Amino acid sequence: MAGKASGGQPPKRRMVISVWPWAVRTVRLYVENIRPLFYAGREDDGVMFPTERNEMISERAFNQRFQHWRELGGLSDCLGPHYLRHAYVTRLIESGHDGQFVTDQVGHSHAATTAIYTALSSDFKNLKVREHLDAAEEASPAGACALAEAEAEMGDDFSDQTTGVGRGGLGRAR
Repeated sequence: MAGKASGGQPPKRRMVISVWPWAVRTVRLYVENIRPLFYAGREDDGVMFPTERNEMISERAFNQRFQHWRELGGLSDCLGPHYLRHAYVTRLIESGHDGQFVTDQVGHSHAATTAIYTALSSDFKNLKVREHLDAAEEASPAGACALAEAEAEMGDDFSDQTTGVGRGGLGRAR
């Protein structure tokens, strides 16, 4: 897949992954049920997204179709095709992919640029907070138990023989 060009250079080549089962199901649904409608009465030329004139789809046509489906879906007018890129970055991050991997996937030179594209959901943020709280809660009793076991193995006398400090109080030897 070709990426964005930078500084007068040709577009960078990079591999892009498809990570969600729903994406595969959606493409299959399109290929099996929608795409054949474009070839009613003419030979299938193998183009994935054909136009009525058997040409490559233009950016303008893509934007018009996107707008049509957005309106049918009752989605906000501010939603445009570029938001698919934002959704891709966000879903990669929420799926646990490494930040540098995501930056490479979208062809950014800097992680700060990728961060602009990331809009983590409240559910994801709450899940991560819950995971950290649960881990801390699990570690706390385990740590306390380990300390208690260590103290039990050392015996009951915790006094410091050199200073006379022990359980009985400061300065008082047992």
